Amino acid sequence: MELTTQQQTTAFLWAFVLGAVIEVIYFIIASVRAAVPPDKTHIFIVDLLFMLSVSCLNMLYAISQTEGKVRLYVIFAETLSFVALYFTLGRFLKQKFAKLVLGIITIYNGQTKKAVKKYIQMSSYFKQKYGTLHRKEKK
Repeated sequence: MELTTQQQTTAFLWAFVLGAVIEVIYFIIASVRAAVPPDKTHIFIVDLLFMLSVSCLNMLYAISQTEGKVRLYVIFAETLSFVALYFTLGRFLKQKFAKLVLGIITIYNGQTKKAVKKYIQMSSYFKQKYGTLHRKEKK
């Protein structure tokens, strides 16, 4: 059974949205990667997860919109949407988002250092306090 013109048009327009969603996922990964340079293992795992998530999205999209068939106009619309966002809005916002991620990481590291320092102080206090109580029991 062939798709009607209305179904094809709907699939084409929703493919633009899917391309934008894929660009947002890629944008987040690229921004984090720009803020914190990863090692080779991290790059491999993140790229693998990205490819798997995009392929799952495309498969679910094809099943829901085009009766499970890959259509050239859908691939064209996804690619066009991705490329348009990547070269316009993506490049502009990537640097801003990378600075935001770096700021969040800095705040997190600062809070973690404070928490570790407080834990060390508390543990040394309890060690000193309970250590003296323990010595009194031995007498």
